Amino acid sequence: MKTINRESKEVLLGGGRAGQRFYILVEEYRIYFTAAITRFCELQEGLYVHFLNDGAIWNFYVNDDPEGFKLTPVRSKGGFHVSNTGLTRMILKSMGYGNEKTKRLMVEKTDRQHDKCIVYDLSTENISKAIR
Repeated sequence: MKTINRESKEVLLGGGRAGQRFYILVEEYRIYFTAAITRFCELQEGLYVHFLNDGAIWNFYVNDDPEGFKLTPVRSKGGFHVSNTGLTRMILKSMGYGNEKTKRLMVEKTDRQHDKCIVYDLSTENISKAIR
C-alpha cells in the first residue's frame, strides 16, 4: 500500500489527471523550467541538463555530469533556468521559429534512456492544451 500525503508526487503534479501537459519556455537568452516541470522531471539544484538533437527533434535528460548545462534556481517562481543564448537560438531556429523570441515547448516523458537517465521529448504539438 502506498502512502499519499501533501508531498506525494501525484499530489504535487495535480493528481496526475489524464491529458495534463507540461511545458518549458524557451526565450531569447534562456530556457525556463516551470515549477510543475521541475517536479515532473525531478529537477534539483546541482543537476545538469543535457540536450539531444536530430534536426528539428529535441530531447533532454538530466544528471550530475558537469558537461551539461547547469540548472540555476529561479526562487521567485519555484523553477529553474538554463542561460545560454547559443542554445536557445539553435533550438528556436531548428524548430522553425528563428524570428520568434519566446516559444513554449511541450515536455513528454519517454520510455527511452540515455546514460541510464530518463529522456524527455520536446515538441510544439498540442501546446494550446498546455496553456489553460
